[in-house]
Amino acid sequence: AGGIVLGRRSHRITQDAGLWELAPAGSVAGPAHEETGDLDVRTQLLVEMHEELGVLAAMVESVEAPELLAEDRSVGVFDIVRHVHLRSTRAEFEVAFSVRTSDEVSEFLILNEEARGAFLAREPDRIAPVSRAILESLR
Repeated sequence: AGGIVLGRRSHRITQDAGLWELAPAGSVAGPAHEETGDLDVRTQLLVEMHEELGVLAAMVESVEAPELLAEDRSVGVFDIVRHVHLRSTRAEFEVAFSVRTSDEVSEFLILNEEARGAFLAREPDRIAPVSRAILESLR
């Protein structure tokens, strides 16, 4: 409750390898494209949560409306920031993470507001630039 999940990008990933970023992260593709041609960002978010963090849809209590849109000009990508509330304990989250289906994220941190400020001050060069900017804007 009240925590933000950061994932450390695997060293096998080309972009921002080894850096911490808001997790999950990913592009809108595949099942997120509805037959109408519209994008279903919530569906893609749930797919990414399962792949990168092991979080099942049943663990999700709510997904808030988009709160922030950030542009990563270095790669021409927009990040959509949404708050997701889980109905699981940290221990349940750790179990889910241990059986995730992707190795894009090698480890995770859950930071509360106080820890977030300390982490940003201590590790500014170890956080992906867009995630750092987003975290700083949430202060």
